[in-house]
Amino acid sequence: MSMLGTNAMAGKWRSGFGMGCLTGVVLAAIVLVGLGALVRGAPERFPGPIRTIYGARGVGASGPGAGLSLEQIEAIRGVRPTIAVMLTEDDINSYIRENPDAVGLPRGYSSPRVEFSEGLVRLGVSTKVLLFSVRVWLAMEPYVEDGELLLSVKKVEAGDVELPGELRKVAEAQVADLLSGRLDEAGLEPESVEVGEGTLTVAARLVPVE
Repeated sequence: MSMLGTNAMAGKWRSGFGMGCLTGVVLAAIVLVGLGALVRGAPERFPGPIRTIYGARGVGASGPGAGLSLEQIEAIRGVRPTIAVMLTEDDINSYIRENPDAVGLPRGYSSPRVEFSEGLVRLGVSTKVLLFSVRVWLAMEPYVEDGELLLSVKKVEAGDVELPGELRKVAEAQVADLLSGRLDEAGLEPESVEVGEGTLTVAARLVPVE
Protein backbone atom coordinates (compact mmCIF):
# COMPACT_ATOMS: atom_id res chain seq x y z
CA MET A 1 0.00 0.00 0.00
CA SER A 2 1.20 3.54 -0.72
CA MET A 3 0.61 6.62 1.35
CA LEU A 4 -3.17 6.21 1.06
CA GLY A 5 -2.93 2.94 2.93
CA THR A 6 -1.61 4.58 6.11
CA ASN A 7 -3.84 4.93 9.15
CA ALA A 8 -3.46 8.70 9.17
CA MET A 9 -4.81 9.04 5.65
CA ALA A 10 -7.51 6.44 6.18
CA GLY A 11 -8.85 8.36 9.14
CA LYS A 12 -9.74 11.28 6.92
CA TRP A 13 -12.46 9.43 5.04
CA ARG A 14 -15.85 11.00 5.44
CA SER A 15 -18.15 9.19 7.83
CA GLY A 16 -20.89 9.06 5.21
CA PHE A 17 -18.63 7.23 2.79
CA GLY A 18 -17.54 4.82 5.50
CA MET A 19 -21.11 4.06 6.52
CA GLY A 20 -22.11 3.42 2.92
CA CYS A 21 -19.27 0.98 2.38
CA LEU A 22 -19.83 -0.88 5.65
CA THR A 23 -23.61 -1.25 5.44
CA GLY A 24 -23.29 -4.66 3.85
CA VAL A 25 -20.82 -5.76 6.53
CA VAL A 26 -23.11 -4.74 9.40
CA LEU A 27 -26.16 -6.45 7.90
CA ALA A 28 -24.22 -9.63 7.22
CA ALA A 29 -22.85 -9.68 10.76
CA ILE A 30 -26.34 -9.30 12.26
CA VAL A 31 -27.65 -12.17 10.15
CA LEU A 32 -24.72 -14.44 11.03
CA VAL A 33 -24.97 -13.72 14.77
CA GLY A 34 -28.72 -14.28 14.76
CA LEU A 35 -28.42 -17.53 12.85
CA GLY A 36 -25.70 -18.72 15.22
CA ALA A 37 -27.97 -18.18 18.23
CA LEU A 38 -30.78 -20.14 16.61
CA VAL A 39 -28.50 -23.03 15.66
CA ARG A 40 -27.02 -23.34 19.13
CA GLY A 41 -30.44 -23.07 20.76
CA ALA A 42 -32.11 -25.76 18.66
CA PRO A 43 -29.44 -27.69 16.73
CA GLU A 44 -31.81 -30.52 15.85
CA ARG A 45 -33.68 -28.17 13.51
CA PHE A 46 -30.67 -27.57 11.30
CA PRO A 47 -28.67 -29.85 8.99
CA GLY A 48 -25.29 -31.16 10.08
CA PRO A 49 -23.14 -28.78 7.98
CA ILE A 50 -24.86 -25.72 9.45
CA ARG A 51 -24.40 -27.08 12.99
CA THR A 52 -20.74 -27.68 12.22
CA ILE A 53 -20.14 -24.08 11.11
CA TYR A 54 -21.37 -22.77 14.46
CA GLY A 55 -19.90 -25.58 16.56
CA ALA A 56 -23.32 -26.66 17.84
CA ARG A 57 -23.93 -30.16 19.19
CA GLY A 58 -26.58 -31.90 17.21
CA VAL A 59 -28.71 -34.98 17.73
CA GLY A 60 -27.09 -38.31 17.11
CA ALA A 61 -26.93 -39.45 13.49
CA SER A 62 -26.29 -42.84 12.03
CA GLY A 63 -26.16 -44.55 8.69
CA PRO A 64 -24.03 -44.05 5.58
CA GLY A 65 -22.90 -40.46 5.04
CA ALA A 66 -24.17 -39.31 8.43
CA GLY A 67 -20.75 -38.05 9.58
CA LEU A 68 -18.35 -35.45 8.20
CA SER A 69 -14.64 -35.99 7.69
CA LEU A 70 -12.11 -33.65 9.29
CA GLU A 71 -11.39 -32.22 5.85
CA GLN A 72 -15.08 -31.48 5.29
CA ILE A 73 -15.39 -29.85 8.70
CA GLU A 74 -12.39 -27.61 8.06
CA ALA A 75 -13.76 -26.68 4.64
CA ILE A 76 -17.13 -25.75 6.11
CA ARG A 77 -15.56 -23.69 8.90
CA GLY A 78 -13.58 -21.85 6.24
CA VAL A 79 -16.73 -20.60 4.52
CA ARG A 80 -16.83 -16.80 4.67
CA PRO A 81 -19.78 -14.64 3.58
CA THR A 82 -19.41 -12.65 0.37
CA ILE A 83 -20.45 -9.01 0.62
CA ALA A 84 -21.10 -6.57 -2.21
CA VAL A 85 -19.57 -3.16 -1.48
CA MET A 86 -20.54 -0.27 -3.75
CA LEU A 87 -18.32 2.78 -4.14
CA THR A 88 -19.71 5.83 -5.96
CA GLU A 89 -17.70 8.35 -7.92
CA ASP A 90 -19.42 11.16 -6.01
CA ASP A 91 -18.06 9.90 -2.68
CA ILE A 92 -14.60 9.29 -4.13
CA ASN A 93 -14.44 12.78 -5.62
CA SER A 94 -15.73 14.38 -2.42
CA TYR A 95 -12.83 12.76 -0.60
CA ILE A 96 -10.37 13.97 -3.25
CA ARG A 97 -11.70 17.53 -2.97
CA GLU A 98 -11.14 17.45 0.78
CA ASN A 99 -7.69 15.89 0.32
CA PRO A 100 -6.29 17.38 -2.92
CA ASP A 101 -2.89 15.70 -2.47
CA ALA A 102 -4.37 12.24 -2.01
CA VAL A 103 -3.72 11.10 -5.57
CA GLY A 104 -0.08 12.25 -5.49
CA LEU A 105 0.07 13.71 -9.00
CA PRO A 106 3.40 14.60 -10.64
CA ARG A 107 4.36 18.26 -10.75
CA GLY A 108 2.38 20.24 -13.31
CA TYR A 109 -0.81 18.19 -12.95
CA SER A 110 -3.81 19.10 -10.81
CA SER A 111 -7.58 18.88 -10.33
CA PRO A 112 -7.93 15.06 -10.30
CA ARG A 113 -11.35 13.55 -10.82
CA VAL A 114 -12.40 9.90 -10.88
CA GLU A 115 -15.24 8.55 -13.02
CA PHE A 116 -16.72 5.06 -13.40
CA SER A 117 -17.99 4.45 -16.93
CA GLU A 118 -18.08 1.83 -19.69
CA GLY A 119 -16.41 -0.80 -17.55
CA LEU A 120 -13.40 1.40 -16.79
CA VAL A 121 -12.12 3.60 -13.98
CA ARG A 122 -11.22 6.98 -15.49
CA LEU A 123 -8.87 9.52 -13.92
CA GLY A 124 -9.00 13.05 -15.29
CA VAL A 125 -6.28 15.61 -14.51
CA SER A 126 -5.49 19.12 -15.72
CA THR A 127 -2.18 20.40 -17.06
CA LYS A 128 -1.00 23.38 -19.09
CA VAL A 129 0.34 23.51 -22.63
CA LEU A 130 1.79 26.97 -23.22
CA LEU A 131 -0.91 29.21 -21.74
CA PHE A 132 -3.81 26.83 -22.20
CA SER A 133 -5.28 24.41 -19.68
CA VAL A 134 -5.70 20.90 -21.08
CA ARG A 135 -7.69 18.03 -19.61
CA VAL A 136 -6.07 14.58 -19.76
CA TRP A 137 -7.88 11.30 -19.12
CA LEU A 138 -6.45 7.89 -18.26
CA ALA A 139 -8.88 4.97 -18.58
CA MET A 140 -8.00 1.96 -16.42
CA GLU A 141 -9.36 -1.55 -16.17
CA PRO A 142 -9.92 -2.78 -12.59
CA TYR A 143 -9.19 -6.38 -11.63
CA VAL A 144 -8.51 -8.48 -8.55
CA GLU A 145 -5.34 -10.51 -8.14
CA ASP A 146 -4.37 -12.44 -5.00
CA GLY A 147 -7.01 -10.63 -2.99
CA GLU A 148 -5.85 -7.16 -4.06
CA LEU A 149 -7.74 -4.58 -6.12
CA LEU A 150 -5.51 -3.36 -8.97
CA LEU A 151 -5.79 -1.07 -12.01
CA SER A 152 -4.18 -1.22 -15.44
CA VAL A 153 -4.10 1.74 -17.85
CA LYS A 154 -5.80 0.75 -21.10
CA LYS A 155 -6.36 4.08 -22.85
CA VAL A 156 -5.02 7.62 -22.65
CA GLU A 157 -6.86 10.68 -23.97
CA ALA A 158 -4.24 13.40 -24.00
CA GLY A 159 -4.31 14.94 -27.46
CA ASP A 160 -0.85 16.33 -28.22
CA VAL A 161 0.21 16.37 -24.57
CA GLU A 162 3.26 14.23 -23.84
CA LEU A 163 2.63 12.44 -20.57
CA PRO A 164 5.42 11.48 -18.16
CA GLY A 165 5.70 7.75 -17.55
CA GLU A 166 5.27 8.28 -13.83
CA LEU A 167 1.74 9.60 -14.37
CA ARG A 168 0.57 6.16 -15.50
CA LYS A 169 2.17 4.51 -12.48
CA VAL A 170 0.69 7.08 -10.13
CA ALA A 171 -2.76 6.62 -11.65
CA GLU A 172 -2.63 2.84 -11.33
CA ALA A 173 -1.17 2.66 -7.83
CA GLN A 174 -2.70 5.68 -6.10
CA VAL A 175 -6.22 5.34 -7.45
CA ALA A 176 -6.22 1.61 -6.65
CA ASP A 177 -5.21 2.45 -3.07
CA LEU A 178 -7.89 5.11 -2.94
CA LEU A 179 -10.56 2.60 -3.92
CA SER A 180 -9.36 -0.32 -1.81
CA GLY A 181 -8.55 1.62 1.37
CA ARG A 182 -12.00 1.20 2.87
CA LEU A 183 -12.04 -2.52 2.10
CA ASP A 184 -8.78 -3.01 3.99
CA GLU A 185 -10.04 -1.07 7.01
CA ALA A 186 -13.23 -3.13 7.13
CA GLY A 187 -11.32 -6.42 7.00
CA LEU A 188 -12.59 -7.27 3.53
CA GLU A 189 -10.67 -9.14 0.84
CA PRO A 190 -11.76 -8.36 -2.76
CA GLU A 191 -12.75 -11.28 -4.97
CA SER A 192 -14.12 -9.56 -8.06
CA VAL A 193 -14.96 -6.08 -9.29
CA GLU A 194 -17.51 -4.62 -11.69
CA VAL A 195 -17.82 -1.07 -13.01
CA GLY A 196 -21.26 0.43 -13.53
CA GLU A 197 -22.25 3.93 -14.58
CA GLY A 198 -21.06 6.05 -11.69
CA THR A 199 -20.43 3.08 -9.40
CA LEU A 200 -17.79 0.47 -8.66
CA THR A 201 -19.08 -2.73 -7.05
CA VAL A 202 -16.62 -5.03 -5.32
CA ALA A 203 -17.50 -8.55 -4.19
CA ALA A 204 -15.42 -9.18 -1.08
CA ARG A 205 -15.08 -11.76 1.68
CA LEU A 206 -14.72 -11.15 5.38
CA VAL A 207 -11.20 -11.94 6.50
CA PRO A 208 -11.21 -14.05 9.72
CA VAL A 209 -9.68 -12.33 12.72
CA GLU A 210 -6.73 -14.32 14.04
